[in-house]
Amino acid sequence: MFVVMRFRTVPFVALATALFVGTIAVPANAAPTAPRAYTAPIEAYAPYSPQSICSPTAKPGVVAWRDQLLRTYSWTRSLGIVRACDVGGRSEHKEGRALDWGVNVSSARDVAAVRDVFAWLFATDKYGNKHAMARRLGIQYIIWNRQIWGSYSASQGWRAYTGASPHTDHVHFSFSWPGANKVTSYWDGTVADVGGSAPTSGGGGSDGGGVVMPNDDAVGEPLPPASLLQSTTPTVDERLWFDATRSGGVTTRTSLQRGTPYMVEVRGQYSYRTAAYADAECSRASGTTTWVRSRSLSTADRDADHLDVYLNGIDGRFVSDGPDQCDTANHTYRWTYVPERTGRANFRIWDTSFRDNRGGLNIRIAKLSTDDSDRQWMTYGAEAIGNTGLVRYRDGVDYVVEVRGVYQYGAGGTYPADAECVPSGDRWRRSYPNGNDVVGVLLNGDDLSGQALVDNGARCDETTHTYRYLWTPRRDTTLTTKLYDTRYTDNSGRLQVRVVRADLAGRLPAPPPLPPEVLSVDSRDDNGVPTARAYAGGTTYEVKVTGVYDAGAGVSSDAECTATTGDPTWRDRRTSTLSSRLLWDLTVNGRTQDWVPVSGSGPCSATHEYTVRFTPDNNGQIRFGVRDATFSDNSGALSVTITKV
Repeated sequence: MFVVMRFRTVPFVALATALFVGTIAVPANAAPTAPRAYTAPIEAYAPYSPQSICSPTAKPGVVAWRDQLLRTYSWTRSLGIVRACDVGGRSEHKEGRALDWGVNVSSARDVAAVRDVFAWLFATDKYGNKHAMARRLGIQYIIWNRQIWGSYSASQGWRAYTGASPHTDHVHFSFSWPGANKVTSYWDGTVADVGGSAPTSGGGGSDGGGVVMPNDDAVGEPLPPASLLQSTTPTVDERLWFDATRSGGVTTRTSLQRGTPYMVEVRGQYSYRTAAYADAECSRASGTTTWVRSRSLSTADRDADHLDVYLNGIDGRFVSDGPDQCDTANHTYRWTYVPERTGRANFRIWDTSFRDNRGGLNIRIAKLSTDDSDRQWMTYGAEAIGNTGLVRYRDGVDYVVEVRGVYQYGAGGTYPADAECVPSGDRWRRSYPNGNDVVGVLLNGDDLSGQALVDNGARCDETTHTYRYLWTPRRDTTLTTKLYDTRYTDNSGRLQVRVVRADLAGRLPAPPPLPPEVLSVDSRDDNGVPTARAYAGGTTYEVKVTGVYDAGAGVSSDAECTATTGDPTWRDRRTSTLSSRLLWDLTVNGRTQDWVPVSGSGPCSATHEYTVRFTPDNNGQIRFGVRDATFSDNSGALSVTITKV
């Protein structure tokens, strides 16, 4: 079975006994950038203008604000602008002038983004206008994390919000009609009449009357519970079956501990409609084979992200087991989750109807170690989803991943392979003769290029079958190692995985000394014979050569000397008409050498054995040949042995 593998070369930093470790700096969140400069005139504080009609189309000012937020904070998402007229109670979503910005109070990164946006919206500008950007945008109120700010009651600041949704997984922005229609000074410089008190160039503005509590209904997704069920048993490694027909989901028997990292793994797919399927993050509609990351089940709520798996009311941030957004092969997703509350974990699906669902999902919740210094596990040839090390690896930290061993694949497990190479002829190689990449190891779905511990010249380690990878995660995550294949049932064997933080790479064993390489130099080959291995430039090697070959025209030769039928004495110089005295010498990379005899009292060896110390100028193979004018009448070969000094 020949397996064609995706191959992407990733630069590898050479490993030494101590490696430099660097962290990838995460830039501070930047506030949105206003599209223009402003003069002193500014909008009044917008009064509360609740929904009065049904017009479920996204208004341009709300769309532009959504796009600006997602450009500035690219990891966040929109949870929708419009809502169907028959869903829930009064809401500006039904007029297309409200946005739910998908950020979560459980994420420090999200909270920092929200903090920066609010600071920017409510800052006093250089003209003394309070809440300047919020007023210029025409925002009438904001709800976030059980609190509300209203432009109509700006002097009261943030107040407690007791609506149906606590708004812990999104920020709700509602706009005045001028703001929704994109006709305020934020966009075109013209101060709009938002219906409140007269525009002012100073810091004034009206509260807009009494305190109003908008009724922004829940968007239909699972909500964070006010309190969690408890268990006296802490979660270590629990597995659950999630029946997709149960709207209440499934709850762990054990409790997750606040501040402790866990791996949450969800596997499988379920049917949410006839011939339509979904997994933890992606879905495939009936009549198509394309899986997509988000899908709305309501034509009136096109921005909704239905069918996701939620944990305690938090939309799971699951990552595909493969290199793509959706894992269409194994439907396996993982999430490194750190709870902010201690308690049992409830899993639910955001669906509009559960009666037509079929099947379910497998869930695993495992406690992670925070010791990322040096850990080991196995990855098995027959395991399609690989094996995950139960360690939290940190964003931006360098790790060395060492994979060692040989497994068997294809046709009943008859073909051997290691993490990068397969045998081809008398050598191990990274590619088949047709150039296709061979089977190999994947790190979180990525096909990195490992460095052979003992390089045979083809970047393969046919001595210890050990390869090392420099891996730098771009988020706090676990590491899953698996072997790339199109069918796993006929595989057998396993590889050993060891992950060491790069600043501790000195713990890894040094490469063993290379055994000497022996090759035969055919005297008939006018191009010479290259070594199988690559050798390091600037490193000194001892080259030993033995043997005699027939150079034709009655001449016998070894690496340094010759004898003829007319003069059987072996000599390093010949004053004859045959040719140059250097003819028939053994050359190294095209150059003659001063070969030192191993035995005898003169320049010629009685046993035809010679040595020389050779230091190549550059990395690469070494080529040996004989110096001759005619190669077709030659016969025989010399034996060369190369040993590192």
